[in-house]
Amino acid sequence: MEENFEKEIYQLSDYIFQLFKDSNAEVDDALYIMSAACDHVMRTLCEAISEDPERMITVFCNALQGGLKKNRIYSTGSEETDEMMKKMVNEIKAGGNVEDIVDQYVHCETPELRQKLISGIRRIVGDDLLQNIQIGYK
Repeated sequence: MEENFEKEIYQLSDYIFQLFKDSNAEVDDALYIMSAACDHVMRTLCEAISEDPERMITVFCNALQGGLKKNRIYSTGSEETDEMMKKMVNEIKAGGNVEDIVDQYVHCETPELRQKLISGIRRIVGDDLLQNIQIGYK
């Protein structure tokens, strides 16, 4: 998705860098300010579109971890769903068949959604993105 919004990403990044440069904020302060601003934007957006801010913030935090190489902790925001995801990840890591695992744990509304999920999981496996991953914050 990043390539679709590259211009906007760099414009916003440049704006934020300039703000911090002009304010002489320390790195810790800058990170706190960015997290508070992101929280405010997400909560305001969620209120406007009647979306659950807890879920939105969880999705955002998951997305921030995409480029990490060491330890990544993902959550769906639901303990029950996190447990299901843990089982799926463990079975996939053990070499299980992705299609069989998806069919066992996930009900897809359409064959297209099922195929999209399977393709996404295969891409994740191919990119070695299941290494050093933990599902859920417990």
